Amino acid sequence: MELACYVISLIKFKKETCTHAFLSKLWGITLLIAFTSLIGFNHTGIPFYSAVILGLISHIDVILIILILPKWTHDIPSAYHAYLIRKGIMFKENKYLNPLYAIENLLHLVATANTTATLRFLISP
Repeated sequence: MELACYVISLIKFKKETCTHAFLSKLWGITLLIAFTSLIGFNHTGIPFYSAVILGLISHIDVILIILILPKWTHDIPSAYHAYLIRKGIMFKENKYLNPLYAIENLLHLVATANTTATLRFLISP
């Protein structure tokens, strides 16, 4: 399915996909739960099957996003939002959807932090 997403995106836009969709993020969480259940408790069951099902649904969502978008765009939350973009309807972007937001926040914290106090805390016995 992942290969299909990349192939469709490369054929349509000549670029890789970069949707950062909500369902993909939820799939990542279910993968964490499923593999924790598998490795930690030697149990597959519901966590494993829910991860597989949500993985298929999230990949279908990404393929729909790629097919609906008129031009390549990044950070599209869902196929519904791709439809809104296609129709020219604006929507409020979520700052947590963009992975660069977390990096910008971290850089801002580092730049504004009192590094001398931090260093003293780390060095003191």
